[in-house]
Amino acid sequence: AVAAFFTKEVPDLLTMGAKALRRMKLPATYADLLHIGQSQALDLAPVVCFLLLGISVPFALLHNDGRRRKDAVDPSESYWLTRLCLLRGMGLCYLCGFMTSAMQHRALWGSKGLQPVQAAFPLQRPSPVFELLVREFPQVPFDCLLEGVSWLGVVLSLFLMWSPALTFIVPTALWAMYLSIINLQA
Repeated sequence: AVAAFFTKEVPDLLTMGAKALRRMKLPATYADLLHIGQSQALDLAPVVCFLLLGISVPFALLHNDGRRRKDAVDPSESYWLTRLCLLRGMGLCYLCGFMTSAMQHRALWGSKGLQPVQAAFPLQRPSPVFELLVREFPQVPFDCLLEGVSWLGVVLSLFLMWSPALTFIVPTALWAMYLSIINLQA
């Protein structure tokens, strides 16, 4: 099954990606790139994100700062690689989720969006980050809070992917922020 995936599915996916890139209207020169419109930039955004993620994922998954503590467990006797891959992969998943939120949720749930969120707390489902932010900063518009939480999630997920400091604090913060975003319109 794994061999069939790499011999049949991966080449098909790469072929479809190449066809999509050929159909796109990419700027021919740097000057054209500087003068693209908003709709062209939105068309290019998924391709640029995909390329950046595709280039950075192998490095992020296996990034190690090369230092070992003297009291560290022998890597051959522990699950360090599994833990590293799970945490880096979780960072990648959160990066995709928060990038989507940063790009789309203001247009969907913002004050002038398709389905504006009424910031009447408490909501039906838990949204701890927004409840805290609205209580502590009542003068800040909800659109700015939504945007700030989304971009902070992007930064923290990149930190989780690239940082040698892998503690429980960053994944817990990412979980609470993503739970808050998802439960806004539940």
